[in-house]
Amino acid sequence: GDTSGETGGDTGPPARCDREEVEPNGLDAAEPLEMELWACGTFPVAFDQDAFQVRPVQSGWMKIQVEAALRGSPANPQIDVAADGESALVGDGYLTTDPYLVFPASADETYTIVLAETEFLYGDDYDWYMLTSLTKEPVTWTMTEAEPNDEIAEAQTLPLGEVVYGGIASVTDFDWYKITTPYE
Repeated sequence: GDTSGETGGDTGPPARCDREEVEPNGLDAAEPLEMELWACGTFPVAFDQDAFQVRPVQSGWMKIQVEAALRGSPANPQIDVAADGESALVGDGYLTTDPYLVFPASADETYTIVLAETEFLYGDDYDWYMLTSLTKEPVTWTMTEAEPNDEIAEAQTLPLGEVVYGGIASVTDFDWYKITTPYE
């Protein structure tokens, strides 16, 4: 290629996405990432973790969409997102190995997103693509979960026809509801 510095010279291969990851970007060196842009990277070595920090421009529902299988990659990525002491881990999406997550997010929080290969496999072709964006509410509800409702004796009454919004705080968080039907 042309190395003389004149315009029209060789500029290298085109970018694969809006924002290619820069290694190292593990938990101790999470990269800042703008929303509404496709980021991309690779799991080139075993146990590679790619960490990013995202702050929504406004409060709302944040979507994290990861594509690997959809784009022909053998990678099986998982999303681990955390902020303010709460976290979520998603390994697969609906009918796909590509993870997808939608959750209420605050503009006052910075979210750390870590992508890792679920099966700890790696290689030059273990590519992933990720989009973080604001999206609409996934459902509407008429009431919210009232804690404590972690045991049968604490079950929250759920009237017929109501839609409840709640959250699972940990693997040991059970949410119990009692429903009275019109039939005896």
